Amino acid sequence: MGRRKTRRGPRAVGGHMHTIANDAWIGMPGREVTWKKEPPEDGICNKDLSDLPGFIADGDIVIGGLFPMHYRIDEPDQNLTYKPTTPRCHGLNFRELRFAQTMRFAVEEINNRTDLLPGVELGYKIYDSCGSVPMALKAALDFASGPFPSNYNQSCLSPYFASGIIGETASSTTVAVASTVGPLQIALV
Repeated sequence: MGRRKTRRGPRAVGGHMHTIANDAWIGMPGREVTWKKEPPEDGICNKDLSDLPGFIADGDIVIGGLFPMHYRIDEPDQNLTYKPTTPRCHGLNFRELRFAQTMRFAVEEINNRTDLLPGVELGYKIYDSCGSVPMALKAALDFASGPFPSNYNQSCLSPYFASGIIGETASSTTVAVASTVGPLQIALV
């Protein structure tokens, strides 16, 4: 099993959310959060972490969040000669970003209270769906299973699947996500 890196504050995932992560979480006190489990040092697992844009903090119980923090999506050229890439999202939706921050704040407040869930640390996986059904479904599958390794190995599997999901605000996207995670008995609110 690989070492776990520790850093202060939430982790931003997905390249183009990096600047938003730096700007959006400024002034919000962080706690020690850990990166997702790294592949073993013997190199058996080579899978990159999820390329979905969003924020992650590990915990004993992980809650998923799906918000369209951007409202415009640029579909990449998919010519089937290389691995598909995640579309780039543009046009920041401040209302949805506030919802994501509120979810993060609520998880942090619960973790800071000793009378609520003693001995249990809540985590979160908050992803940007960009208002796109395919991006939301990709996030739903990540919530359900964690990222899959490229070479199946029991030591590579991520234990950080979401126990429940705070859903998308658009009904069409929510219906698609609910149809995906419902049979897996993952609650969607």
